Amino acid sequence: MYTAAEIDALLAHFGDAANISADLKDEMAFAFDFGLTVGNDYGNLDPLANLTRIQGAVMLIRAQAKVPPAQWTAAKVEITTADKAENLKNLPLLTDAQISTITDNYRGRLGALRAVDDQVGKIARNLKKSGEFKNTYFIFTSDNGYMQGEHRLRSSKFLPYEDSARIPALIAGPGIKKNRTINGPAMDVDLTATIIDMAGAKRGRTMDGISLLPALRGKRKLPQRDLPLEAMRPLFVFYTPITAFDLPYYGVRTDRYKYIHWSFDTNNVELYDLKKDPDELDNLANDPAYAATVAKLEAEATRLRSCRGNTCR
Repeated sequence: MYTAAEIDALLAHFGDAANISADLKDEMAFAFDFGLTVGNDYGNLDPLANLTRIQGAVMLIRAQAKVPPAQWTAAKVEITTADKAENLKNLPLLTDAQISTITDNYRGRLGALRAVDDQVGKIARNLKKSGEFKNTYFIFTSDNGYMQGEHRLRSSKFLPYEDSARIPALIAGPGIKKNRTINGPAMDVDLTATIIDMAGAKRGRTMDGISLLPALRGKRKLPQRDLPLEAMRPLFVFYTPITAFDLPYYGVRTDRYKYIHWSFDTNNVELYDLKKDPDELDNLANDPAYAATVAKLEAEATRLRSCRGNTCR
């Protein structure tokens, strides 16, 4: 095991050696010696040359992230992708090594979120000291989801599938009841209207989204809406393996169906019955029994592409 002096030498590079507890130093020594795996073997690394990697291992230990891998759902072991879009068709099954890496990365995210949680706690404590806690809203969200093995994809965040398109939304603050889950369609564009509502400000432009605050306060339910899906051009002008699936599309998600029209091929469409097939495994777009549904959703997706304000609802 690394000595206390060696740990102190490492911590000196962070500039806060004196403020690190003995328990955390022990955790770091454990990380160095036993090589917690987060995509790489930390145990065989020179600690002074790999500070960022080792810091990640420490966060994992603090998060107690020795948890079983995420449940490998049907989407992660998809028997065939032959009915998927051209950029996803016939992808090979994930290997054991790839699954292991995905699992390690998942654990790493748990560790990173523990660090976020620590910072939220510090902010909350300071707000309480200043007397502003009861006047403050907390919003936890993200800019996108992430593919972690679903549909044989090791990593991607640009696709219209549920694991990529859906994002978390945790909101706390004045008038919002604790431990409530609101079921209903919401979009990231709703956050703008919601924050304006929270601040008691006036909208200076037409909003495509709606304020979620009345629903958060239990005054009304979220309205039923069809949600547009859109990526009209690649997000990146360069190519890397992680952006290999970054291709344009448009579509719509209803309370029942997901419709995707890949704009690089006029005949390349996908349709999923989310109630019967939440993992989006069985593309129904070419089934004659669903021709009317495809036509209806194509029209709705097209309408939503140019909607503005109330016409988006």
